[in-house]
Amino acid sequence: MNNNPSYEQTLEFIQKWHSGQLRDDGQPFWTHPHKCFEYALNNKHDNYEICTALLLHDLLEDTSCVSKDLLDAGYNQYIVNLVESVTHSSNKDKYPNKFSYYKDKFTNCQYDTLWIKLIDRLCNLKDIEQENIWDHRRQYQYCQDTHLLLQILFLESIKLGCEYSFSIFLEELYPIMDKIMLRYNRHDKKS
Repeated sequence: MNNNPSYEQTLEFIQKWHSGQLRDDGQPFWTHPHKCFEYALNNKHDNYEICTALLLHDLLEDTSCVSKDLLDAGYNQYIVNLVESVTHSSNKDKYPNKFSYYKDKFTNCQYDTLWIKLIDRLCNLKDIEQENIWDHRRQYQYCQDTHLLLQILFLESIKLGCEYSFSIFLEELYPIMDKIMLRYNRHDKKS
C-alpha cells in the first residue's frame, strides 16, 4: 500500500509552509515549485519522486521547514534526500567561487537530482525572461551561474547516460539565457 502524500496534499503542504512569502514578481512563492512540477509532468519527468521533490524543493532553503518535518508529513527518505540534494548548503560561502561549490555539490549526483536542478533553473529563467523581474546585473549573474552549473551537470549527465536528454533540454534553456544576456548587453551599452 502506498502511503505517500498525494500531489494535492503536497501542494497544500507547500502552501502552508510558504504562506505569506512572495516571489519578486508579487506572486505567492509556492507558484514557482508548482510551475516546476507542471513542467515535469508535461515533459516526461513525471515519476512521483521527481514531481514531489520539485514541489518541495524550496522548503528547506526558504522556510523554517526541516527534513524531519518532511518525514513526519509522510514523505519517504528518498524524496527527503532529493530535496536536501538541491538545497543550498549553509556552508556555501566557504567555497572560493560558485563553480567550486557546484562541483562539490553536484559531482556524482543522482539522475533525479540532476533533473530537479535543471527544471528549477529553467523555470526560474522563464520567469526572468517573461517578467523581467530583476535588475539587469542580477539577471546576467543568474545566467552566468547557470552556465557554470550546466558545465558540471553535463558531465554528470554523461556518467548517468542521459546526455542526449540533457542536450535536448539545453535546446530549450539556452535560447532563454541568450535572450536575457542580450537584454543585459543592450542595457549595459546604454548605461
